[in-house]
Amino acid sequence: TYANATIDGGTENVKYFVSVSAKGQDAFYRHSGSNYHQYDLKMNLDMKINKYVDTYVNVTGRMEDRKYPTRSAENIFRMLMRSKPNSPAYWPDGRPGPDIEFGDNPVVICTNQTGYERDKRYVLNGDFGVNIKVPYVEGLTLKATASLDKTFRFRKIWQKPWYLYSWDGTSMDENGQPLLVEGKKGFSDPRLTESMEDNLGVLLSGIASYSHTFAQDHDVNILAGVERITDKGDSFEAYRRYFLSAVLKIFLSLLFFLCCFYFYCFCCLCRTVGFLFHCHDTVIVFHSFFQSFFVGVCAFRSFFQHCDPLIAAIFLCGTI
Repeated sequence: TYANATIDGGTENVKYFVSVSAKGQDAFYRHSGSNYHQYDLKMNLDMKINKYVDTYVNVTGRMEDRKYPTRSAENIFRMLMRSKPNSPAYWPDGRPGPDIEFGDNPVVICTNQTGYERDKRYVLNGDFGVNIKVPYVEGLTLKATASLDKTFRFRKIWQKPWYLYSWDGTSMDENGQPLLVEGKKGFSDPRLTESMEDNLGVLLSGIASYSHTFAQDHDVNILAGVERITDKGDSFEAYRRYFLSAVLKIFLSLLFFLCCFYFYCFCCLCRTVGFLFHCHDTVIVFHSFFQSFFVGVCAFRSFFQHCDPLIAAIFLCGTI
């Protein structure tokens, strides 16, 4: 799917252009864990200050949202080609059938049943320029430009075990149905990987040019320029295994935000007075609506990071 809207116009001295678009694409197979969405913004502005000076500003930004299953596209298609024609993808009762190896049943590993991977990227590009025709010096032109390239990426991989069901071909239950055996596949325990990248690139340049014709037959062209490029970035990655349950992670997250909301309401009642709150030797003074909410989040986040998850769950259930 694709959608786009544009606006442009202006006067002789000022011209503008704005474009907003969105696009999305699913994978080749239905109800899968793969899709891609992108949102774009583009703005151009050209201004003529006077007969000697004109400027321009160009800004483009986009947000890319990628979603994948934990198994690669190569594994999914490879197992499709290796699948046996007499091996069911699903049993009649809806439970997933057996795998070829490594738990790779194609109809399962292409979904979020094995976990998921989320990859979000934010990109901002902009450039600004000034062109100056130096008065009283015919042919002398000065140009200055500044370009910005800012990117931010957040990646999250949640991997968990999944279950497939096999049949030995002979065993039947009391209802005469095949007796299916449950098998744990994939990862031995739930695990989480999160990473972040923050990069910035800046390009500054200046150009001076001189062009003049003497005696109608002699041309003089002089060009001088200087450029500076600055790049810097930060990255961070964290990994954790042995979650108590693949469901408990979601359960605690919901209770966490609910408890933060309770604390936020309490802080709103007290914000007209203002008080000091100590959180890990950091004194936070707040007197406003937004500061109250921030302190509540910090306090309960600190609590969850330094206590056993089961104790945290019991505490939150008691507050409800």
